[in-house]
Amino acid sequence: MKPLDASQIADRLSRCRSPEDFDEKVRSCNSQRQAIRDRIFAIVPQIGGTAPPERAKAETESPAAIRLLDDEVKTLRDETEFLDNLERRIYEAREAARLDQLRETFPRALRELPKANNRLHHAIRALDTILQEHRATVEVIARFGEIEKPFPFTDDQLADLIELREKLWTVRTVATLLPPEDWQQYIKSWALTY
Repeated sequence: MKPLDASQIADRLSRCRSPEDFDEKVRSCNSQRQAIRDRIFAIVPQIGGTAPPERAKAETESPAAIRLLDDEVKTLRDETEFLDNLERRIYEAREAARLDQLRETFPRALRELPKANNRLHHAIRALDTILQEHRATVEVIARFGEIEKPFPFTDDQLADLIELREKLWTVRTVATLLPPEDWQQYIKSWALTY
């Protein structure tokens, strides 16, 4: 598939809405830049190398044929500069779209956070209750030697118990914000944070 040229990419930029749309335009810029590099490589002599076939043919035809290739190179370099500027505009537009999306989703997230906090508090209390029950059960089994019983677990059972311990030892954290500099307004938060 032939890459989009710079004007086609610029034309489609106005229709971008999602980060994926903007990313697709960046890929289009990169594809077109690569196509331009390939074309320039095909018509410009490389330092210390021989002229590419198309350039060599133009050199045997006429000065006008060479000028046509030189004009094409200038146009291609201008298009590369345009693509570079366009890509910068794409990144700026993507960031603006991201901020618009954040502005749109922020109020809902703010409303949902207290419910999410409550669910997490409840889950932690439930986990603590289950852990206490589990600990008590394992503590009874761990006294197997006192009643002259053989080691009570198979390798798989012991491995399962150890895997549970490892999962619980995994550090879990909750995304949060640091309190603002006005510590007097956020006394509890400052005390918990610092």
